[in-house]
Amino acid sequence: MAIPVSIIIPTCNRPHFLGLSIENFKRQTYPDLDLWILDDGEQPSFSVETVAGFADNRIHYFYEPVKAGLAEKQNRLIAACKGEIIVFWDDDDYYAPDYVTTMVRYLTHYDFVTLSGWYTYAFESGLFGYWDTHVVEDRHYMASGEKQLKMVKIDAYLKNNLWGYGFCHAFYRRLALETPIPDWPFAPDYAFFLKIQDQCRCYAFQDTQGICLHFVHRYNMSRCFPQYRLPSHTLPRLFTPEAHPVLPRYFEAVQQPMRYTNHYIEAMRRKAQASSPV
Repeated sequence: MAIPVSIIIPTCNRPHFLGLSIENFKRQTYPDLDLWILDDGEQPSFSVETVAGFADNRIHYFYEPVKAGLAEKQNRLIAACKGEIIVFWDDDDYYAPDYVTTMVRYLTHYDFVTLSGWYTYAFESGLFGYWDTHVVEDRHYMASGEKQLKMVKIDAYLKNNLWGYGFCHAFYRRLALETPIPDWPFAPDYAFFLKIQDQCRCYAFQDTQGICLHFVHRYNMSRCFPQYRLPSHTLPRLFTPEAHPVLPRYFEAVQQPMRYTNHYIEAMRRKAQASSPV
C-alpha cells in the first residue's frame, strides 16, 4: 500500500504559475497523493467556480487576504494536510510526472531528502544550467532575474547551498509537527533542516534524469549558481515535449504581468538578506 503524500504550495500573486502547478500535480504518477495550497495574494488566484472546475477532490485551495510569512503558511498547511509524507513545491517550478514517486522511493530509507544537484533555467538571461552543490569551481554562473549573465567566485562549499533550497525538500510529516518550521524571514527551509538534522536520517541526491526544472526569473527572489552551462538545444531533448507537455507553457506564463513590481521584489530581497541569520 502506498504511503499517503501531501504536496504543499504556499503562494502569493502568481495565478499563471499556480495553474501550471495544478496540472503538474494531476500528471504525477504516485497513486496516493493530494495537494494543499495557501494563497495570501492581493486577490484569489482562483474563483470558487474555477476550483470546482478542477473536478478533483484531492486539491485543497485556501485563500486568506491577511499576509503571512512563508514559514507560517508552510506550518499551517502541514497541520491541515493528511499525508504521512510532505513534499514541498514552489509554485513557479516544473515537476515531472515521476517526481513524487522518485522522492518517496528515497524516503523508504531516509526521513528527509532533497536534491544535491538540479537543472535550472533563468528566463531573462536564457541560461540553462546544472548546479552540483557538492562541487565548487573557480567560477560559477549566477542565475538571477537579470538579463546580464554574470560569473561569480564561490570561495568554499556552503552547507546551505545543499540543504537550503526548499523547492525540492521531502520529509515525513511528523518531523514538522514535532519541530515546526522556524519563522526566519529568509530561508526558513534551511532553518528547519538545521533543527532536525540530528534527529533523523537525511539524504541528498543528484537529479540526473530531469525530474524537475528550477526556474529563476524577475518575479522571484531565488538565485542559484550553476557551474555548468548547457546548450539550449539540450533542453527539449532532456525534457521532451511528449513526456513534459506542460513545460513549454512556463515560458508563456513568465511573460504574463504579475501583481507586484520589480521594485517590490528587490525591496523584499534586500530586507530578507539583511535580516537572515544564514
